[in-house]
Amino acid sequence: MKKIVILTSSELRHKYFKIKFAQQDGIHILKTFCDINKNNYDITNVDYKNIKNIHFSSRSQVEKDFFEEYVKIYQDFSRSENIKRGEINDDKYIEEIYNLNPDFIVTYGCCIIKPKLINLFKNRIINVHLGLSPFYFGSGTNFHPFVNNDLSAVGCTFIYMDEGIDTGKIIHQMRAHIDPCDSIHQVGCRLIKEMTQKFIDLIKNFDQVTNKDPQIYKNGKIYKRIHCTEESVRVAYKNINSSICLHYLINKNKLDLNFPLVEQDFLC
Repeated sequence: MKKIVILTSSELRHKYFKIKFAQQDGIHILKTFCDINKNNYDITNVDYKNIKNIHFSSRSQVEKDFFEEYVKIYQDFSRSENIKRGEINDDKYIEEIYNLNPDFIVTYGCCIIKPKLINLFKNRIINVHLGLSPFYFGSGTNFHPFVNNDLSAVGCTFIYMDEGIDTGKIIHQMRAHIDPCDSIHQVGCRLIKEMTQKFIDLIKNFDQVTNKDPQIYKNGKIYKRIHCTEESVRVAYKNINSSICLHYLINKNKLDLNFPLVEQDFLC
């Protein structure tokens, strides 16, 4: 039985994540801390003249399609407490987690964790980065591949958390499953579902993890929130309308060679 603490956020995809974890045999959740996210987009009052607003509002609707039914059906046994974003680094929460003495701290979508907590649980904080490090760093790492026609780089990376931003040692990576007529958000939400199950399998079988030595990669692309502009969203949707997903699937075997993965055999 693996004892874990979860650090996550409060949107629908994060609720799915923690509830799914709590339903698993072999995993005991000691406590879940959820950052309150104030950046939700209103799907009932969309400014249709602003494509960026449409993009993020559409994400909220697609998340409802993928996750809402599960969240409504299954009881939440994740022992959750809502906290302000960043508060997890306060001494009182660090002390609480220390006293809980989890085998692992599992993180998805939470705030930046500061060194004090990281050093207390070195190599025991496992983070998932939605994107393939080190090819895409920062924000929107599964959005910008649609802008750059790099669909092989859409995926997620499980890492040991360190003091950098998504720079920890890579444990395992997975590429997103893409269908020919997918939207950006359909790809992303399906990936989150598959990532959650893969994360569960990783934690339950962590004794099988072996150290991988990834080849030396060229420097990755770094993006910040300011890079998600009206123009970049227009380019991404233009690419979608130009059958970027179908083109990727036709040439998948060749294109994927440009973005090699670090993988654990027991998770493949």
